[in-house]
Amino acid sequence: MGSNKTSRPISAAEGRARKKHVAPVWEGAEYHRYPPGIYDVRCIHIQGPEWLRSHRRWSLRLECMFLDEPDARVSGFLSLGNDPERPRVGRKSRYFDLWCKTNRGLPRKGQAMRWEDFLDRFYRVRIADGVTDAKGGEIPEDQRYSKIVEFLECISP
Repeated sequence: MGSNKTSRPISAAEGRARKKHVAPVWEGAEYHRYPPGIYDVRCIHIQGPEWLRSHRRWSLRLECMFLDEPDARVSGFLSLGNDPERPRVGRKSRYFDLWCKTNRGLPRKGQAMRWEDFLDRFYRVRIADGVTDAKGGEIPEDQRYSKIVEFLECISP
């Protein structure tokens, strides 16, 4: 007599276990290292604002290209406050300082301080390595990257 075998459906757990395991792929921004110093850059992209849970604050990333090396990129990070409800700008913040340099003056009362104002503008910046992580600990030497630590002036016409 022939056997009458029927296939039983596999469970969801068995299906997941059978899936081929794929290595994770880095999809974040690339951060490179450059010699510390003063450089001229152009802001070409803005990321954010985003709420950073690890820092418990809003952050804006300005991606800039070097004027003398257009394929090289470096980022500057600006805090937009720690109110989880919405980004805010303080008068002593780096954002306020850069916005005033970019717009060549103080904002008027009630004026929107748009981050889009930074796009396609040219800046003289100070670059140094990032050496501390979100918790204030030291970043290992092989994981350090260069970042804009100070926007010295807006050099756009």
